[in-house]
Amino acid sequence: MPLSLDDPNHPGLWVRQQIKDFNDHYDKYFGQERCKRYESNGQKLANLRSELNQAHASFDEKEGDLEDAQVEIQRLRIQLGRVDKSLKDKEKELQTQKKELAKKDADLKKADQEQASLKNQLNQAKGAKKSLEGKQKELEAKMKKKDADLKKADRENASLRNQLNRATDD
Repeated sequence: MPLSLDDPNHPGLWVRQQIKDFNDHYDKYFGQERCKRYESNGQKLANLRSELNQAHASFDEKEGDLEDAQVEIQRLRIQLGRVDKSLKDKEKELQTQKKELAKKDADLKKADQEQASLKNQLNQAKGAKKSLEGKQKELEAKMKKKDADLKKADRENASLRNQLNRATDD
């Protein structure tokens, strides 16, 4: 006896149910909502890429500033070393001259003038040394600030990368 279409065991009903299930599944995953989500994710991805590029540019700029500051600090350290050496040389020279002054009473007036001149040079060298030390401290503070800025940029960069990865995973 042939089965009627009203019979739940009829193969035609089973095929219709399979087609309906497939269409529902397709609409759910590939329908209008899917397109909207894809477009939204594309916009988010473009925004995150833009932010990432800005963060990279900022990072590169700050890294360049840091390198310039480090070069300047190194130059000032070399200059400070030269001034220190010059200062020590002048101090040694002054000590030698003081010993000679004690031995030579006849040249006392001439030696006093030379000593005053050397003390003036010594004070100028000390002043230059203090000035260079102040500049060095200022540059070290700038370097610390640049390091903090770089760390902040690294954290922002990592955050943006995480957001980008999450956006691309969606």
